[in-house]
Amino acid sequence: MNAPISAALLAARATLPRNLVPEQPLIPADMSCLMAGYLHDGLVLDLYGFADEDDGCSVEAVTLNGSKVDVAALVSPQQMKQMGWAVDRAAVRAKEASRAEGRAERHAMDRSFALTPP
Repeated sequence: MNAPISAALLAARATLPRNLVPEQPLIPADMSCLMAGYLHDGLVLDLYGFADEDDGCSVEAVTLNGSKVDVAALVSPQQMKQMGWAVDRAAVRAKEASRAEGRAERHAMDRSFALTPP
């Protein structure tokens, strides 16, 4: 036994587009790429968000490497927090490497001045 079809339901259905194409969420333009090539469960991801020197990095969006489609809905808030910590650790290592490089350059410059006769 078939239920009667409402005329209002048929009219509403007629106004809907036939091929509904969902829009993919994209990375907002105001976010910067915090880390490219982050490895998460075998996937290579790019992490986007905001960097604050006092509070650390806040990962707000995640994409597959090289993509602009935000897949953060597939990542839990705890995982996003861990990704932020990974970005912070990478920034600390980069700062330390930069400091070491600066010390090496200053040492080389001091040596060259010491070897130069007055």
